[in-house]
Amino acid sequence: MFVSYARKDEGLRDKLFDHLGGLRAGGYISAWSDGQIVPGQEWAPEIIRRLADIQAAIDAVRSHLLRGDLSEAWYSTLSASGYSKSAKR
Repeated sequence: MFVSYARKDEGLRDKLFDHLGGLRAGGYISAWSDGQIVPGQEWAPEIIRRLADIQAAIDAVRSHLLRGDLSEAWYSTLSASGYSKSAKR
């Protein structure tokens, strides 16, 4: 599961990961966010690579952040995986 979020919502992401803890511990899901990118690693290619591998996504960003190149890559990748833009609502 790929989790997208605004930086100021990092605490909410942490709470979500806590709530998913049982599913993660049981091996039912694995969750990834950009908080797992290591210093020095190029973030955009890593995010796009992760998007290509997802089976589920949670898009928890504010509407003004949905504009730009990375959001287009996000929705293009989701569309190629069978998801639609309407799923973001």
